[in-house]
Amino acid sequence: MEAKPFTLLLIAEAGNNVRLIQEMLAKTQDPPFNLLCTDRFELGIRHLGSGHVDAVLLDVGSPNAVRLEAIARLH
Repeated sequence: MEAKPFTLLLIAEAGNNVRLIQEMLAKTQDPPFNLLCTDRFELGIRHLGSGHVDAVLLDVGSPNAVRLEAIARLH
């Protein structure tokens, strides 16, 4: 039976960290990953509203993400 893809939402400014995470996940196929990326916190919240996200990686330095408040909103 084929594993269901794991959907990971990455909320971070475009740059080296995003590219590094994409490269690391590209090497991982068990389970397969779907990576959603956005550089805007509010867009990340909208993705969560779709109900198709298994986990979130949040760069608390992203635009409009106010550290603990951002984590509380994601929760």
